[in-house]
Amino acid sequence: MGMVKKKASGYSIRAYERDDIIQEGLIGLMNAITFYNINSDCSFSTFAGICIDNRIRKALHYTNTDRSE
Repeated sequence: MGMVKKKASGYSIRAYERDDIIQEGLIGLMNAITFYNINSDCSFSTFAGICIDNRIRKALHYTNTDRSE
């Protein structure tokens, strides 16, 4: 949860409240737990950080896309 909150604090999305951004990050963390390959050369922490960032960025992308249409 600490990693998610830290990553979420780096984003400011007008359409989202802080809790919404954290929720998107938690979904990214759940994806990391589900898809992490223990045999990977990448540590879980690194993989989870990437998944969290990607999920938050995806939310940002969809928010920007929805507003432009």
